[in-house]
Amino acid sequence: MRVVVEMMACKSIRLRFCITCFLIMPLCVALQSGTQVFQDLGEQNKEFQRLALQKRNKMTIQAFRGVVADTMLDDCALKVLYKLYRLPCENKQIFSLTGCFKYNATPLYKLEDGQYVPLSLDETPELQSRFMDVTGIKPLLHGIELTTALDEHWSLFKHKTMPTGKNINKKYSSYLITVVRASYERYGSIPIIAYHMANPYSPVPPERVGAYQNYVDRKHKNVVGEMRQRTGESCGYRKEYNIPRDYLDAKLDALSEFIKQLTDKNGHPIPCIIRPFHEMDMNSFWWGVDYCSAEDYKWLFRYTKDRVSKDVGTHSLIWGFSLGSRFKTRKAMLERYPGDEYVDIIGSNEYNVGSSSVVTKESLTRCMLTTQVCFERNKIACLFESGVTGNDDLLNQGFYSLHYPSLVNHEGVYLSFFIEHGPSYAIPSTEEGKKALRKFARSKKIKKDW
Repeated sequence: MRVVVEMMACKSIRLRFCITCFLIMPLCVALQSGTQVFQDLGEQNKEFQRLALQKRNKMTIQAFRGVVADTMLDDCALKVLYKLYRLPCENKQIFSLTGCFKYNATPLYKLEDGQYVPLSLDETPELQSRFMDVTGIKPLLHGIELTTALDEHWSLFKHKTMPTGKNINKKYSSYLITVVRASYERYGSIPIIAYHMANPYSPVPPERVGAYQNYVDRKHKNVVGEMRQRTGESCGYRKEYNIPRDYLDAKLDALSEFIKQLTDKNGHPIPCIIRPFHEMDMNSFWWGVDYCSAEDYKWLFRYTKDRVSKDVGTHSLIWGFSLGSRFKTRKAMLERYPGDEYVDIIGSNEYNVGSSSVVTKESLTRCMLTTQVCFERNKIACLFESGVTGNDDLLNQGFYSLHYPSLVNHEGVYLSFFIEHGPSYAIPSTEEGKKALRKFARSKKIKKDW
């Protein structure tokens, strides 16, 4: 009887071993392929990275001021950027969650007798975060989206009685400012600003349930080119702008006014990371790769930074070049890069790592290319967005215990920070998954404070 039991146990062990190998093999193949990519990068090899890390380690904050895009960056923002710059030398990374505070889920209106009635805004909102709830770690970075603060977002038109226009924008804007200020003072959390600007030719009211940053007018496909050349027709939600350039100027001025209000309790500007017109290497938005030329896009990024920086005047903005997940080569990565004098942080969006060997290999390739380019140009490398979309099994089983750590900690990859894009993409639903997330987030490589 003992012999039979031992034989069964051995078979069980072999079976578990085979299953484990079957599950891990695709990732191992992808990582080996990624290593080949690393070896194929020519002069950008291990020795180059070693010397680059030495250079960063010796860089003083005074010398660092001379290599940042904005040499007039204020001391507070410069310190944040410098710490991000030095993290690879310390073998540390920041792991955080965009939209980690539940401000987006807080309604500004309630429905009473068929009418929407304004809610009072809490001046000190409770900063709830599922990331903190699960990991016990405060988020050092958090994302905010300005669409509902600066545009008449499509969701506001879903009910005819829902208030729209400048009043609703002001309420959302006021609330976001309150959240940023409170999170900065309470946790030292730095906002990462995204703004999915609506296409100036978007119809009103919406003809479909969707977001206007995705809208492309057939007659005005290259609206970025029109902005650059000062051409086009009347546009805006109510046709109040003569041409798209006027629309762009108005939206950028509104963006500047919002940023001016991001101050702490003493009136000092809060450091902010901003990533305008992101995923330019894809076709998700009207500024995408098939809707405007590379030169048109470069102009759009530069024009945005020049106008906003001049208007804000506080030099508290850190600018990020935020790619999508389409590029596969250095040439494609830098095709729309606006220049070192306009960018301090370069990153991509990597979703569903571990879902297949192809996805993992391509993500690893992009992370390696980003690292190399940033080492060359004294920039910070990161993942601006990541997580799992529509695959709960992946998120709950293996994502935080195997796939994601293997990517961000792989040889040749030096990321200063990586962001999970919202709780639905990042927080596992099972206790096993949450345990893996806690272990990953609490590892020695994850920086817990500034």
